[in-house]
Parts: sequence; C-alpha cells; structure tokens
Amino acid sequence: MISLDIAFNSYRRVNMEFANAEIRAISKFSFVKGKSARETFREINGVLGDGTLSLRTAEEWFRRFRADENDTVDKPAGGRLVTTNTDQIMEYIELDRHMASRDIAQEMGVSHQTILNHLQKAG
Repeated sequence: MISLDIAFNSYRRVNMEFANAEIRAISKFSFVKGKSARETFREINGVLGDGTLSLRTAEEWFRRFRADENDTVDKPAGGRLVTTNTDQIMEYIELDRHMASRDIAQEMGVSHQTILNHLQKAG
C-alpha cells in the first residue's frame, strides 16, 4: 500500500492509500484514454507523489495492456510451493527423539537441507 496525504484546501487533509492493483487500474484507464506510459507515469507521480510509480513499471504494464493482458492483479509467484510444515517435523521428533534428520526427510519426501532449515528456525 502507498500512503498519501492530499491537501484539498488549506483547512483539511485527507490520508489515502493505494494498493498496487489500484495504481495499475489507474494506469489501465490512462491506457484506454490513449495516453502514453510516460504521460501516465508523470500524472500519477504528480498527483500521488514521486516514487508512486516508476517509468519502467508503467512501460511494462502498458506493454501488457497492448498484448491484451488486461488483468491488473499480480500473477502468482512461480517456483515450487512450500509444503513443509515445521510443526509436522516437530511431531516426528516428539515421537522419536533419536530419529535422524535424514530419516525425517525421507519419510516426508523433502530434502535433508529442508529439514535442517526448519529445525534451525524452530530453535
């Protein structure tokens, strides 16, 4: 979220927050109106404050809009899903305090290093 104070007049200040998806929606609106990424970048930063949107990000979103990628929500991150649960590892240890970390890894179907990382986090 981006926080912003806007002075509507000298008597009243309003605090507004904008999520990234909202900034993208504003960018999409500008794209539909026929504005360039640079114009949108300048306008958003002029109204909402410097650093709200980078020119590179505006250009990337305009590229996506031109390619008919109209969703303004972030795509899920790639990579392998995190499935190892520290509590589950600790249950194995509570059942058999002498169970080797390599054996736990084998039973859970994860790497030995994953078990060591979780044990280190658990303390």
